[in-house]
Amino acid sequence: MPHADNGDRPAASVLSIGKFYHPRSGGVEIVTRTIAEEVIRCGGRSTVACFDGEFGGEETIGGVRVRRFKARMIGPAPFSWQFLRQFRRLVRGHGTLVLHYPNPLAELACILMARGAVATVVVFYHSDLTRYNPLVDRLYWSFSRRALRRADIIVTTSPAYAAGSPVLRHLQDKISVVPLGTDTTLFHPGPPARDIDIPFPRRVLFVGRFARFKGLDILIRSISLLPPDYGAVLIGDGPYGGLARELIERLGLRERVLLPGIIPNEDLPRWYRTCDLFVLPSVLRSESFGIVALEAMASGRPIITTELGTGTSLYNSDGVTGRVIPPGDEHALAAAILECYEHRQEMGRAARLEVEHHYSLDVFRGRIRELLHLAGPGDDPGPR
Repeated sequence: MPHADNGDRPAASVLSIGKFYHPRSGGVEIVTRTIAEEVIRCGGRSTVACFDGEFGGEETIGGVRVRRFKARMIGPAPFSWQFLRQFRRLVRGHGTLVLHYPNPLAELACILMARGAVATVVVFYHSDLTRYNPLVDRLYWSFSRRALRRADIIVTTSPAYAAGSPVLRHLQDKISVVPLGTDTTLFHPGPPARDIDIPFPRRVLFVGRFARFKGLDILIRSISLLPPDYGAVLIGDGPYGGLARELIERLGLRERVLLPGIIPNEDLPRWYRTCDLFVLPSVLRSESFGIVALEAMASGRPIITTELGTGTSLYNSDGVTGRVIPPGDEHALAAAILECYEHRQEMGRAARLEVEHHYSLDVFRGRIRELLHLAGPGDDPGPR
């Protein structure tokens, strides 16, 4: 990682920009929080700017200074004049800027930022913008590449995503691959929760945003192809929720699909342990990794993911920790569910071991320390 002269700035002083932050929960939010808190764990200074403030304001969470801006949502993207006006002052005194892509507002701030305002710019490239509108896609790629060219390092979560992204095709010299991790202490195998009432004995779990790229319709249709003792638990909500509920009614699956809504992160482990296997049926490259699948694996559950040329087939070893199937195929998904249920014990044990060895939170934190040149807690930072 390049290191410019920081002047009087602390060696470890990081400003992260994400759309949302804790207690909002999602894959990107978990990554943003883990990075921000790791800086604090290593004795540095950490600030997060995000756009989920009802009125705007500032607070401290886990030692991290969180600056929430009131923003107007334009489609999936936030916009805030207040953020743009305050960005120069916000970034002052920080040695590293971390952007979570895609976020047009953060990328615009990066483009407008004066050269040398920070020593290092790191972009966590979470996903391509795909299939929203071909014209919008092209315009956005043209704009966002200007921000990506200003990055010293572009982080992707799998080699496949870096190789397959049309945006990153000409930026390969900046790429660093950092697979994500999950908390294997919070998520672990154990007995089912007795107070969770699920009205079918063979339980398939989905956790995530109800968005069209998630392939919820494929999962719902696959349940209709399975014996009647199989059902699905769909945790989450989102813009696709109404269509998903309509499909459930149309297929007569009201008694075989449970919709408990959004579950707090600290309560999720009990749901993983109460279900038999996990499905991430995504159909677009917008699903770049799928940290919820790691949570299921850590809980000792086999997983079913789709082959998208992203991280969804990096951690899932087909036939060992679960199954990797073609996207958009409810018949293949139904067959994989039957197979994973039959072999749930051995696949679940293999899944847990895979996460412990390669995708734990400790492993991910180590990769972040290496990426940002942070001294681990208790380490001698040595010369910089």
